[in-house]
Amino acid sequence: MSLCSEHFKTQIQLFNLKPQIVSYQLGPTGTRVFVTSDDNTVCSLAYILNGSYIPVEEQVPMKLGGMPLACRCDKTELAENDGMHILRYLELEKNQTLKALHSHINTLFHHKPRIQLQIHSNRDLETSEIINDVRDSTIVLKTTKPPNLENFLTTHPNQENIKIEVTYPTVKWIPHPKLLSMDGLSIHKVGLNAKPFLDMFTGRYLILDSPQLKETELIVFIKKWKQNEMCNNLRALIVKNSQLLFNNRRVLRRINALKWDEARRPKSFRFDSMLTTLEPDTHGDIDCSSYSDIQQDDGGKWASIKVTKHGVSFFVWD
Repeated sequence: MSLCSEHFKTQIQLFNLKPQIVSYQLGPTGTRVFVTSDDNTVCSLAYILNGSYIPVEEQVPMKLGGMPLACRCDKTELAENDGMHILRYLELEKNQTLKALHSHINTLFHHKPRIQLQIHSNRDLETSEIINDVRDSTIVLKTTKPPNLENFLTTHPNQENIKIEVTYPTVKWIPHPKLLSMDGLSIHKVGLNAKPFLDMFTGRYLILDSPQLKETELIVFIKKWKQNEMCNNLRALIVKNSQLLFNNRRVLRRINALKWDEARRPKSFRFDSMLTTLEPDTHGDIDCSSYSDIQQDDGGKWASIKVTKHGVSFFVWD
């Protein structure tokens, strides 16, 4: 018995398909696995559901990833639409089943695709330790306190990009140093204090959605970047919040921004193609012809900036 869709299984066997991304979506009722091919086609690969009880007579002994399991294979409308088997397992065997699924999927591809996680609870943060070599994560949490990501970040040391959407009462959140050193970091938190992230971020891409940020703090940040005092690796900063009140002309005047000169830098900026977990809207070229430009002191890097009433986009040119 296979968890793979017959369609996808055929693709693997006949065309030696090499997906670029394998994404594990962990949820309270089970796990779904998707794969993305090199032409950005997304296919469902597997779906496992947990249950508190499966009658003994309906349990089917099988091996998955070389591990024995007692489970039940259901054919539902969802499975028929996706061309995919759905495996039901006992809740008590969740970790063992996920470990077996991960091992099974690793045997399907001879190369090493990029591994991504989607997590929707604190419990799934712990469960995700089973998945190896994770590069990108999307974490969506409803919690009463700031998320504790210490173990998660330690367990997955090879992560390059993390997107966090979190809801909790407005309290101080001191970002973890490992979080601030990510290549790409995107955080959606209403009322988040943006200043610590701007002050301590050492990665390349930073996106803050719905934070608190004063206009004076933004100006200080840009001036320090200009003076090579912070964020020397930065390639892109996006801050947006409908509650912000920036004065575009005043900010550009304070940082001595210049009009775009096509002889100085290209018209369009492009995000790294592997940053799919950070901001879907940033795929493709971003037209920067309406942006203003500033240069670091002593002939350093050029950057382009667009300030609106409710946010800022800041892109650094290589």
